[in-house]
Amino acid sequence: MIGVGKDADMKLANLDDKVDTILALHGAYLDTLSHPHQADMEGFQSYINTFFSDEHGRMVVLSTVHKAKGLEEERVFILKPDLMPHPKAKPGWQLEQEYNIKYVAYSRAKANLFIVQEKTPAGPVQVPQRAVA
Repeated sequence: MIGVGKDADMKLANLDDKVDTILALHGAYLDTLSHPHQADMEGFQSYINTFFSDEHGRMVVLSTVHKAKGLEEERVFILKPDLMPHPKAKPGWQLEQEYNIKYVAYSRAKANLFIVQEKTPAGPVQVPQRAVA
């Protein structure tokens, strides 16, 4: 069960990330249609399959940090670095694992590493001095 146990917060956060991804893909799918009433599950599934296809060569790879472990690319973009370590990670082994994941993320680039951060109302977000633990 997702909402029960010692890792409940992390499991719920993981589920939340998956829901956000589905919603973003669905929004992008709807943008490809001339009329939203044309949307159906078969079309959405086809859109997802095409979106993640290697048919035209590897252009963009969207991945979790976990799935990127052991892989390297010339250019890597890290989205929402403020989520590493995850805010709901508890001190101890969870926090240690989150810092390990952060290290994996920051070490996947062969040539260029780009950190993508949201702007705050007061201006750009400040990058912490201690980027990798």
